[in-house]
Amino acid sequence: MLDTTRTLAPSTRPLPTARVPLAAETVLVAAFSTYLTLLTWAIVWKLRLPHVGESLSPVKWVPFAATAVFGPSAPAEVAANFLVFVPLGLLLGVLWPRRAWWSGTLLIAAISTTYEVLQFVLAVGAADITDVIANTTGGAVGLALVACAQTRSRFGAREVLQRAGGFALLVALIVSALAVVSLTP
Repeated sequence: MLDTTRTLAPSTRPLPTARVPLAAETVLVAAFSTYLTLLTWAIVWKLRLPHVGESLSPVKWVPFAATAVFGPSAPAEVAANFLVFVPLGLLLGVLWPRRAWWSGTLLIAAISTTYEVLQFVLAVGAADITDVIANTTGGAVGLALVACAQTRSRFGAREVLQRAGGFALLVALIVSALAVVSLTP
């Protein structure tokens, strides 16, 4: 069999990727699953007991600006929407490193849009295009941070995020347990 990697120009050679040990992969998948569960609880039910509303809620189609029904987007809320999706980009970038940046960004946009549609259908909050824009931007920044870490870090983004993911998973589980305990009558 002919080895074609030697004939490729340096810029077109595929980057070597080390296989992550199963335990590290398990921690990252657990952190990702826990993050998505908490994100769903925070976005759809605003950290309250899950419920379904009475009627369909409104949709804000004009980003950032005030409309007849909605006021302008609060900068703190836009910033929170941005920040809460950065970990999604980080985790996606680490779990699926060979994914193109644009496909990762499209996946993040689809996840954000799904949350907004759920809020609309379940009548638990207003669906807002500003949220989709801020969430997608935050996730794209997370993807970019992983790409930078992979090219600039001698340790690699996976190793750093695996340790951070394990710690974040522990903190998330503790916070979730405390929140559930505080919600019970």
